[in-house]
Amino acid sequence: MFGQIDKELNFSYFEDLRKKEFFSYLDEFFAKYLKPQNEVETIFLAYLFLISKNGYISLEIQKDTIYPLPKFFNVDSFLQIDEKKLIEKIILGSDSFSKKVLSFGEDKNFQKSIVCRYENFFYLQKNFVFETKIIKNVKELLLSRPKELFVEETFTTLLENEKTLNAEQKKAIQNFFKNSISFILGGPGTGKTYTAAHLIDIFYKSFDSTKKEKLKIVATAFTGKATSHLKSNISKFSKDIEIDAKTLHSLLNIKEGRSKFFEGDKLCYDLIIIDESSMLDLKIIAHLLDSIKKDSRVVFIGDPNQIPPIESGNIFAELSKSNKIPKITLKRAVRFENSNILDIADLINLKNEKAFEDIFAKKDLFYDLEKTNQTKKDLLNMAKTNFSLSKDEESIDNIFAKINNFKILSSLKKGPFGVDLLNHEIFSLLYNDLDLNHHLYVPIIITKNSHKLELYNGQIGILQIQKTINGPIKKQIYFQKDDKKIQTFSIYLINYYEYAYSISIHKSQGSEFNDVCIILPEGSINFGKELFYTAVTRAKKDICLFSTKKILKDLIKVSSFKKSAILNRLI
Repeated sequence: MFGQIDKELNFSYFEDLRKKEFFSYLDEFFAKYLKPQNEVETIFLAYLFLISKNGYISLEIQKDTIYPLPKFFNVDSFLQIDEKKLIEKIILGSDSFSKKVLSFGEDKNFQKSIVCRYENFFYLQKNFVFETKIIKNVKELLLSRPKELFVEETFTTLLENEKTLNAEQKKAIQNFFKNSISFILGGPGTGKTYTAAHLIDIFYKSFDSTKKEKLKIVATAFTGKATSHLKSNISKFSKDIEIDAKTLHSLLNIKEGRSKFFEGDKLCYDLIIIDESSMLDLKIIAHLLDSIKKDSRVVFIGDPNQIPPIESGNIFAELSKSNKIPKITLKRAVRFENSNILDIADLINLKNEKAFEDIFAKKDLFYDLEKTNQTKKDLLNMAKTNFSLSKDEESIDNIFAKINNFKILSSLKKGPFGVDLLNHEIFSLLYNDLDLNHHLYVPIIITKNSHKLELYNGQIGILQIQKTINGPIKKQIYFQKDDKKIQTFSIYLINYYEYAYSISIHKSQGSEFNDVCIILPEGSINFGKELFYTAVTRAKKDICLFSTKKILKDLIKVSSFKKSAILNRLI
């Protein structure tokens, strides 16, 4: 019976794993809550909970191995562990415990089990429910035919006559016309949003005048910043078209800290465009797909090579590999002024370790973190050069141009090269150089959405601080809208922000800067090559790397891709 923890359970090998901190007290609590009958069941259950905490949807059990492997977790304690022995015990535990688990299709009550199973994949219940919802709704969208609201002949003629689109972009729009669900894939600068804007424009122009008023379109993304950016780009080409813009949480009415159930309510839109789809986790995709009416069209836009979501799964990247979902990959990059950026991005995806030797030889490109003191000086000097303002630059427009020109991205929040310390050091450096009663303009990043103020998590602003004899005094905060207009706020209205001379690579997703300084210190390897790729592709003109040769070579060998059973289940 579940629910009561047997405190008398005490298994020597499991306890050894606990002492070495491979498993946490929370892993142990979960395992023993499910009343395992023996040590191998305890190890299996604790491991299932461990991988789920780390964003993996399911545990795959094969004849003599498992996925994900133990080496992906708790690296320091893992070095003290016999991986082969641990894998054997997890496999034995899965076999023993599986007799208590209802498998998909065996019983209509299988979802009531805390642990669920599909063939040789084991799940926590919530992950199984979400994945099952995704499979069901993707299959229904693939089988359904979108409502033919417009004149096909007009649509085809407009598409053929559009001279600004290349063949790949036209193919992406054709996919949208024929299917309820389609993907537009591609790296940064390949024109994904540009294609989506033309898609909407051609779609709208294909309607007869009596139906245009009833057409409902929404542009959405995971963050408010990405949503606002998407609508702004679409509006450049579709000025006369009414388009709603909402974050996914707002669109789906998902409130922070509250559970949302699948209630059967459907979105009223004829066309849903989702940008930055690589940021979407298992839960949000499950709710989104369940909310789409079957005669509408949904287009997912994104780069599957970017960092997976912080929460569970890597669903967009996995679905982008399915040969069942109509998709087109845009390959022609037009955003970058420096071929170095594309070359390095390609080297990362190809895991080309040897080619990195050329990068290490370039003085202005690679800074070795093994020379800690000198490297920190180089970094702070670079920050001072890029963030200092001359007298003639002290207009808010110029300051925004300056902070959007250069950004320091770090993989870590803590440590000597982490975001927190770097922001403190750069602020102190610039503030100490300031004359008394003069102002410092500090880049900040919003950390929590404010729908009332229309400010969103990840949005960059400027905090004005005056240097006085009594210390720094915060004056006001500025934000620049997509139309370049400046908004001014009292400091008392905005509470959730951090300094943003340096931001995390995760928070940089969806942003772009002219020049980017990338810091990958010890501890970055666990994030995988996708983190490195995301950082490199935030730059339009130039990059520099602060790391070590070993870290970069090891980093491109590791992937943070989180495989699930979703492709197996789509067959």
